[in-house]
Formats: sequence, C-alpha cells, structure tokens
Amino acid sequence: MGFNPARRVAVVALADAASADGFDDIARRVLDPKQVVDLKVLPWREAIALPESAVNHVIGNYQYAPDDRFEVSRGSTGLIVTAGKAQFLIQPLSRSRYFAPGIDLLIDFKDAVSGPASALVLHQSGKSYIYKRVP
Repeated sequence: MGFNPARRVAVVALADAASADGFDDIARRVLDPKQVVDLKVLPWREAIALPESAVNHVIGNYQYAPDDRFEVSRGSTGLIVTAGKAQFLIQPLSRSRYFAPGIDLLIDFKDAVSGPASALVLHQSGKSYIYKRVP
C-alpha cells in the first residue's frame, strides 16, 4: 500500500505470486511509472513435514565471515534465520534443503541427513555462500 501526494495517486497491491523483490515493486511502479518491475515470478514451493529430530539437525550457528553470521532457531511458526537484526522464516523442501517463502532464497544444510549440519549453503541471486557451523 502506498500514496504519492504529489501525483495524488494511491495504490494497494494484491498478488497470488511474488517476484524476487516481492510485489512491492508493482505498487512502486504505479506510484512512479519510471520504477522497474521484476517480472520473474518465484516458483511455487511447498513445505514438507519433518520429524523433530531431523529439524534439530539444522538448528545452530553458522558463519561466513567474522561479521557475517546466521543463527537458525525454532520460532513459533517454524525455523527462523537471524542475520544481524534481520529475521526470516525457512521451511523444509527435504531433510537438507529449505526455502524462505516469498524470497528467492534456498538453503542446503550439509550432512543434515545423518546428523547435525556441518555447514549451510545459501543460494540467492545466482550465487552461493558457504556458512560453516560454529559453536
């Protein structure tokens, strides 16, 4: 939802799909026609149910660099990834692969099928980053 008082234009955007930028870019385009709209629609992903023991294998802290760390913890609605002050929900596609609803992001947990994950591999925007498990 947005409003451009200079143009006297308001917009409320509703969607049944999202692009990599969500659907805010569609609303921004209505408010400012010069805005670019990302037309790539994210694939539909459906979470599976996992036993608690499998979910416990991915809970922990992971680090890419000294100032780049993820904490994967249990939240009231599922697993939460905390990165600094940002948080997002992840849901399982398999015992070792998770996705973030509404975000163009996949996470593979290495060795999570047989025990605690040794690392997580973040896949986003065509790039991959390896975060190693830390205490």
